[in-house]
Amino acid sequence: MLGRGSTGRAGVNMVDSNGGHDSGAKEEQRSDGSVAVKSTYKVLGALEDGEAAGVLGRNDADGGTPIGVQGAVPNTDDGYGLATPDALRLLGILDTDGTTFRVDTTVESDPEDAANVVVGYEENVVENDAVGATISGGGREWGGPNAGWNRVFDDYGTVSGGFGNQAGGGYQAEPGPAPAATVGGGRLNTASGTKSTVGGGAYNDAEGPLSTVGGGDGNSARGEAATIAGGYDNATSEVDSATVGGGRDNRSGSDFATVGGGQHNRAAGTHATVPGGKRNRTSGAASLAAGSYAQAEDDNAFVWNDGSGADTAEPEDDADRFSSSTADGSGVTGSQTFHVKATGGARFVTDAENNAVTYLSGGSGGWSTTSTRTAKTNVEPVDPETMLEGVDSMEVSTWEYRDGDGDGAGVTHVGPMAEQFHEAFDVGDSEETINSINADGVAFGAIKGLSASVDETDERVDRQADRLDRLEAENEALRTELQERDDRIDDLEARLASVEQRLDAGVSD
Repeated sequence: MLGRGSTGRAGVNMVDSNGGHDSGAKEEQRSDGSVAVKSTYKVLGALEDGEAAGVLGRNDADGGTPIGVQGAVPNTDDGYGLATPDALRLLGILDTDGTTFRVDTTVESDPEDAANVVVGYEENVVENDAVGATISGGGREWGGPNAGWNRVFDDYGTVSGGFGNQAGGGYQAEPGPAPAATVGGGRLNTASGTKSTVGGGAYNDAEGPLSTVGGGDGNSARGEAATIAGGYDNATSEVDSATVGGGRDNRSGSDFATVGGGQHNRAAGTHATVPGGKRNRTSGAASLAAGSYAQAEDDNAFVWNDGSGADTAEPEDDADRFSSSTADGSGVTGSQTFHVKATGGARFVTDAENNAVTYLSGGSGGWSTTSTRTAKTNVEPVDPETMLEGVDSMEVSTWEYRDGDGDGAGVTHVGPMAEQFHEAFDVGDSEETINSINADGVAFGAIKGLSASVDETDERVDRQADRLDRLEAENEALRTELQERDDRIDDLEARLASVEQRLDAGVSD
């Protein structure tokens, strides 16, 4: 056992608790002028007095390393560098296959002060008179990318392992105490915010109070309660509770904004979300942009884009993005809007057997709905005349939906009321709605009823036309007969006139 005194290194005779010298002790002169003592026991103290100390070491020097007691033993199954009560200030070293174990504590003058524990590389250090700090291991000499000792700057900070890691110390924008910071491991990670955490990885920073970086490389959680789960080169701004789940080069830059993952995504609106994808942006509050090259610029807007139309040669050009503020052939823009761009089509399935399907084909502006007979059951024919009568019984009006104040919303519609529709046809799952399939079916049924009525009318008209043709033929025959009679009468009248002329001439003679 070596004891360090105020004048430097000196040999210490081996003694037992009764003051007797260890008969196995041998002194050895070292090259640095110190004297080493070799014996069966480096220090052996056997006590009968409960108030006495088995080993007591003190260093009163003004400089140098203040080691009161230092012990070193070779690697053995039952070797001890030093074993003492917890309340002593000590530096104990156990060399086992080149691995160093060091415990650095303070004398507990105040029971509220917690001791520091430092293990691993000899330069691992607790700074700023911090208490309750822990360095569980790791660390190495500086030099090159794989170097650096571990440091704890503030009370109750922890570095579990790795190298070049720092817990506490504040960050450049707000230097100052940052207690209870934790780095789990990895290399060159910094947890500089109060109660901040870096789980591992490399070059990660948890700068904000209560911030967390789970791992990855080059991530920076700057705001209060910010979270970056992992990934590469992701960051949150100095805002409240921003989140990046992972991915690469993602930014969450507003209070409570979230980027789930993906690449080159930006969430800039309060409570905004980008679940993933590529180069999506949100700037509206509580907005969502998903897919690829989607941009939700307005509050409470939902935008999903399939990535079509983007100019990858200039990926930062906003004109390439499908946006909530661009009409693109419709008047639906701005806040509280829903936008989906799917150039290959869109499909909705509402049953487990894929029988109930509604979809928009690519390039189509109208919905297609499953209507094959193989997907239907309980098929019953309808009476077209009854359907026509039902349509005739409904009042068809123009109307507007009410807005939040009970006034008209400004868009005029035309159609019947749902209550009259259900009273006339008794179909659908709600008396307050009209299903478009049922509306179309009623229209088809009524048209068929109208068609039957028209056919019947046509038949009557045909019969009447035939009769009219017969009557016209009869009239024509009568006209011909009358004409012939008129011609005969005219002939008779002409002959009568001739006779009368001759008679008149004879009388004159």
